[in-house]
Amino acid sequence: MVGGAQEALNARPGIYQLVLRKRKGFVKIAIETGASLVPVFSFNEVEVYDQPSNEPGTKIRKFQDTVKRVTGIAPAFFIGRGFFQYSFGMIPRRHPITTVIGAPIDTVQNLTPTNKEVDELHEKFIDALLKLFEDHKNNYLK
Repeated sequence: MVGGAQEALNARPGIYQLVLRKRKGFVKIAIETGASLVPVFSFNEVEVYDQPSNEPGTKIRKFQDTVKRVTGIAPAFFIGRGFFQYSFGMIPRRHPITTVIGAPIDTVQNLTPTNKEVDELHEKFIDALLKLFEDHKNNYLK
């Protein structure tokens, strides 16, 4: 997951907030290896768990950010459902998740890509991912 720990801290039902603008390492690796980039988006993935309010600036978020900075792991406090009841627990809520896959973005292998090449492909990937979301959101979101 490109967004990693930071994206997990922002995940909550009804909100799709990707962490992608500053994440370019995967693009550089794709160019270095000649691998295609494939935009993929999963709708309703954020609906299976909730988490306590952890807006930036709150005590819980400061704690999460500190732990993430020190360990690289974000301690997300998630709320799902239980085994025998559906109001609270650690099991994911029952909700369909639909994954859509876009067309591959081919790369030409280059062992020493320039920042400009990485930036251009990164922007192309973001555009393709946004288009994928926009094309399918009416089918899978309320």
